[in-house]
Amino acid sequence: METPIRDRDIYDLAKARKIKEKLAKLMSYSHRCNGVGISIIDNKPCIVINLESEIEETLPDDIDGVPIVTKVVGKIHAQNS
Repeated sequence: METPIRDRDIYDLAKARKIKEKLAKLMSYSHRCNGVGISIIDNKPCIVINLESEIEETLPDDIDGVPIVTKVVGKIHAQNS
């Protein structure tokens, strides 16, 4: 059975999208950032920053209550089709 979507959920997701846009612009200056996305952890939206390797900069645990999670995923390569 699906959990119904509440107004609060829509608000949280919209807030996460705005934060993601800002973080994506900021992280574009880091050559170690492979991408910035939104995921759901514990039924709440969070921002996931995919990194090629660890970064020295300290990132906040959250922005405006939206958790920030970093994952070291390694270098991303294009696949041949």
